Amino acid sequence: MNVTPMHWLLAYLSCASRVNVSFAWFAASLQGCERHPINVGGRPSGILFVKGPEIHACPSHADRGLWMSMRLLRVLKGVVARHGIAITRATTEEGAAFVRRLGFVPHGGAFIMR
Repeated sequence: MNVTPMHWLLAYLSCASRVNVSFAWFAASLQGCERHPINVGGRPSGILFVKGPEIHACPSHADRGLWMSMRLLRVLKGVVARHGIAITRATTEEGAAFVRRLGFVPHGGAFIMR
């Protein structure tokens, strides 16, 4: 699956209020990451970014609770298989609850999965 400009825009909008950077800076800073499109109901919703053991999801707020798919869970499992660990962060209580349900545990300001 390809990441489209709409995926990029929705990923940016999902975290723009928390990261306080321009779209150009956001896109440029993530060019070195693997980019996995997030789709809901056949339409773009955002991007799952992976760089080494770090994994960060930027789905549209409109798709809260709907965006995690088996394909994206396989990406997460692949990160753990390759690196022995997956690392993520959550900037909201809702996000922290979500990553805990996936099996991540708090560790030094981040969340890890082994």
